[in-house]
Amino acid sequence: MAVRVLPVCDPLLAAEIVSPSTKIQDRILKRALYAEALIPYYLLVEPGEPIAATLFELQGDEYAAIAQSDEADIELIRPFNATIRLA
Repeated sequence: MAVRVLPVCDPLLAAEIVSPSTKIQDRILKRALYAEALIPYYLLVEPGEPIAATLFELQGDEYAAIAQSDEADIELIRPFNATIRLA
């Protein structure tokens, strides 16, 4: 598999949907890479029953959880106001 790097200008948010085959990479490695790239917000979506999502904010050099989903939605107030319907 070839790796392709595309230039990005100041991303505000990275979103990751956890895959069963790459869950360790999705939860740990990619999170560390996003923090290293200084991406201010990181949304992690965990498929399943029920589906779950957590929004993290970069604080220093690590992410801290600032919002979590209920059974159907996640309400964001940062980096922008939004409701994401998960179900």
